[in-house]
Amino acid sequence: MLSPEESDRHSERTGGRGPVFSTEDWTGSVMESHRHSHQNASLKNVLIKPPVMFGNVLKRGMQSTRTLLLTTIFLLVIVIILQLRNILQSEPPKSVCRPKIICIEYGASSNSSSLQVVKQIQPTKFQSSRDANADDLKKCKERIRKTENDALSKYEISGKEACVSTSAMDAEKGHTEFWTDDTQYIRRTHHSYLTSASIILDIGGNVGDDAVVLLNQYFPQKYVMLEPMTLLYRSLLKRFADKDNVVIYNFGLSTKNSKFLVNIEGTEGDATSVFKESDAIGSCPLFVMNATNFFIELGIGCFEVDLITINCEGCEFAVLEAILSTNVINFLRNIQFATHMKLDHLKNPVERYCAIQQKLARTHKLTYQYKFTWESWRRKDIID
Repeated sequence: MLSPEESDRHSERTGGRGPVFSTEDWTGSVMESHRHSHQNASLKNVLIKPPVMFGNVLKRGMQSTRTLLLTTIFLLVIVIILQLRNILQSEPPKSVCRPKIICIEYGASSNSSSLQVVKQIQPTKFQSSRDANADDLKKCKERIRKTENDALSKYEISGKEACVSTSAMDAEKGHTEFWTDDTQYIRRTHHSYLTSASIILDIGGNVGDDAVVLLNQYFPQKYVMLEPMTLLYRSLLKRFADKDNVVIYNFGLSTKNSKFLVNIEGTEGDATSVFKESDAIGSCPLFVMNATNFFIELGIGCFEVDLITINCEGCEFAVLEAILSTNVINFLRNIQFATHMKLDHLKNPVERYCAIQQKLARTHKLTYQYKFTWESWRRKDIID
């Protein structure tokens, strides 16, 4: 800047037009002004940039989300297309391929109140000292009598209670083991004691698969089969038309002679549903015979049955209880049966099963068992 003396002289020369700045002063002033302007601009950036930055982040996030969503939809579409292709290329389930089962039991048979006449078996060779000759077969009815004391003893009650207490665990174990791999076929392969002189009763013939194996392997003297479903009964007649030793009846066994109405279940009508003593529309009639009377009419009492195999969708309880309530049990050398525990019409199946176990043990012993599923018992006096 100018000194006071120079300023006065300058003022005099310029006529008092104000202070005069040197080049250095002007340059410094400009720099100072620029610095303030830069600070103001920085402040504006501070105030403006956060919203702008947030908007950019939000925009990028939305773009990423949209990309992820589109990618996910694309992958889902690919998965669905692959699944549809697999379904179209694979074979449909067998149940879809098989024809729908139609009840054909209506007509004259559904209105009939009578059962087929049971033909008495006349074995060519009697099997024990209790058996009479053929002329005495009419006396067989007199040989079958009620068991004098059918109640469980204290020891048997204790065994029954133990059986009930472990029933859930035993049932699961038995079911799993029996249906693992080929274990189930023990019901066909366990009977090496059968011969050409044997008599077999098959309660619940179904489609006849078990019967085919037993017939072809052992050629028994007589194979008596019961199948209450007329659809299956007719199929069995055709399947075993060339077997002279096979007798097939179109009824089941129960505690009394009766007609039930059932619904056909399964892909080929190979199982029946809950028994209903009514004339509900849409059900199929099914006839049952008193189990004890059947055994009497068949002639048991004059001969022994080498094997009775029972697989009849829950009727095993009534059949076994009938057998155990009479001395028919003494004429059955081997008893094999399936157990169906989860049918709605059954009353107290666990308690009944466990009581049957105790009563069977009086005269028979186990040869194999998958509890609550399948098992076989042999009379104690028979040497293995």
